[in-house]
Amino acid sequence: MQGVKYDTGSKIYRFQFDIPNSQAGKVPDTYTNTTVAKQSKRYQNETLKELVTNLEEAEENLKNALSPFLRKLFKKFYKKQHLWSSFLACIAEVD
Repeated sequence: MQGVKYDTGSKIYRFQFDIPNSQAGKVPDTYTNTTVAKQSKRYQNETLKELVTNLEEAEENLKNALSPFLRKLFKKFYKKQHLWSSFLACIAEVD
């Protein structure tokens, strides 16, 4: 099918296949129509749904791993805040 692209503009469906109306008759029965636009129809299939689920799980894992790391980083930074303040004061004098 020509003209098929991914659509990421929906708040409900993160990714969809955007298929021009002229090609919509060729869409397999396994695809679910999600939204309709002026020039096209948008669909999802099971594979795309699984991929989106995997992506969202990976993003959640990243968020969960990043939070403790950032907390430790900022804690170490604030322990040495006096050094950073001195450093910034020196730089300001050079300018």
